[in-house]
Amino acid sequence: MKIKAFRLTLILFATGAFVAGCADISSRIADRAGDKIADEITRRVLTPFRHAMIQASFGVAFFGYGAPLATDTRPYQEGEWTEWEVKTTGDMKKEDATNFSWIKKGLVKKTASGEEWWRLEVRGEDVKEASLFEALFIPKFEALTRLIAQFPNEKPEEISLDEEGPAPGAEQVGKDQEKEKPKSPMKITADTGTRTIKVPAGRFQAQKFHYSGTTKAGDRWEVTFYLSEKVPGGLVAYEVKGSSEITDESGKKRTVGGKHLLELKAYGKGLQFELLPRVK
Repeated sequence: MKIKAFRLTLILFATGAFVAGCADISSRIADRAGDKIADEITRRVLTPFRHAMIQASFGVAFFGYGAPLATDTRPYQEGEWTEWEVKTTGDMKKEDATNFSWIKKGLVKKTASGEEWWRLEVRGEDVKEASLFEALFIPKFEALTRLIAQFPNEKPEEISLDEEGPAPGAEQVGKDQEKEKPKSPMKITADTGTRTIKVPAGRFQAQKFHYSGTTKAGDRWEVTFYLSEKVPGGLVAYEVKGSSEITDESGKKRTVGGKHLLELKAYGKGLQFELLPRVK
């Protein structure tokens, strides 16, 4: 099921980058950096589990759920952070790589050379402890130059960025992704305007964007997001849902569908390093 439904996963995450392009908001981030970071993380890993966790965590935090919209709308300043609740329903709930229930990220520090230290925490629905990462990026997320990680019940460690070849199974995953890439949408509709939205972090007057479309393969998707300059990164809420026809293990065709809902839980200032001082 997880392999067969992979196209749905791509539809739901790829629409974030696609919609950003439609709205002309930071599409260059997803276009130029998304594949680069994913490729680096794919070949610079320790175990299949950690590979999957790191790739999925950075994927949703920096290139999924509308994250590429942040740069031009309301850039993070040093020390600013956002905390999110994530709800996943339908067939997407069965996908391990997208089964996050809580995300916290923020910009810790900018270096004199312009690089950025980001801190990321993620937690799955059935995991009490979060995985914590501190990552040093070249501006615009074009390259990852240093990565420190602490997985649940483990000590923090520096993840080697030496090229050590792909992780077990990583090459096949890449081939599966290439085969399953959704085709460009044939039809797109859009609706924008200002709305009042209530999320766990409070009530916001936000700019609403809603897009929907159908691909040549018959996949359907809808994306709705709300932006406010009061929030670091600009994103107040993001919802993406879609459906796709697949062939299951028995050879029968059926429709699978799912939805991700990301809502702002809290935001603030004062974010500091936790892992970096412990691995120096």
